[in-house]
Amino acid sequence: MPFYVEKGVEFTNIYGDINEAFYRSLHTTFVNSLTVIRNENILADFEIRVNNIIKNTQNIGWGFHEALVEAWIDFYPIEDEETEG
Repeated sequence: MPFYVEKGVEFTNIYGDINEAFYRSLHTTFVNSLTVIRNENILADFEIRVNNIIKNTQNIGWGFHEALVEAWIDFYPIEDEETEG
């Protein structure tokens, strides 16, 4: 599933903006893949790959980048430094 999202992002970055339905599909797959990855307790194994997806969506329209960032934060929350150690 992450491969599908990576290729969709790559396609958009090469060929230009697609349409809202395309980005909705990628977003749904992104969230579903993160859910599976979390359920398998392997979020850390995919962190770099997920971060690269987020980074590569910065110039994509339709609110796609923002939607992925929201999902990303849900699965990879920024830990509060005050609660650490």
